[in-house]
Amino acid sequence: MTQSERLDVYLDCNAADQLTVPGGMEALREAHAAGWLRMGIVHVQADEILRTGNEERRAQLAQILTLTDDIGAGALVIGQWKLGSDRIGADGQDFAAIAPEPDPKRPVNHLRDGMLLTACITDGRPIVTSDKALRRRATENGVAVMHGRELLAEVQRRLGA
Repeated sequence: MTQSERLDVYLDCNAADQLTVPGGMEALREAHAAGWLRMGIVHVQADEILRTGNEERRAQLAQILTLTDDIGAGALVIGQWKLGSDRIGADGQDFAAIAPEPDPKRPVNHLRDGMLLTACITDGRPIVTSDKALRRRATENGVAVMHGRELLAEVQRRLGA
């Protein structure tokens, strides 16, 4: 299998909403088992899924974590970092210029989104998100963007579903 045949994407936590729909997880499991789908996630995004308040919803969303690899954040951010996982820097990228603008309703999320986006930039991977600010910032930084529904549709197309 060539690299171009492989889907290798990094997930924002909100992608779990679109991917854990009926039939979605089955398709993702099949593609993952076949070896042509790799989904990475930064620990802060996984942690956000695991902090979902509703227990039933948390269990549904957390299914996606069984198919993801911890990719390590693209930048070490004090107060958000994980020892042994995150990288010291984003290969000379200016983190403040990459991270989406802070949202007063969710002040820490722009840091977490920036950690994911710097990993996408450094590793040259597309981001899967429905967050409009993050999609805009990713596009501005040359990162390919997919919505969770687009990823699922591509997986299902390749499976012939």
